[in-house]
Amino acid sequence: MVCRTRFAPSPTGRLHLGHALAAWVAHDVAAAAGGEMLLRFEDLDE
Repeated sequence: MVCRTRFAPSPTGRLHLGHALAAWVAHDVAAAAGGEMLLRFEDLDE
């Protein structure tokens, strides 16, 4: 089984240090398990 984590920040506001921490932890968890981290962006603005 492949370990896959993701970071998908909400497009409704600015990025902040909490987002950076969440991305860092997701990366480290995936790296420790030999998996991958996915970065997902959604642009909901018209």
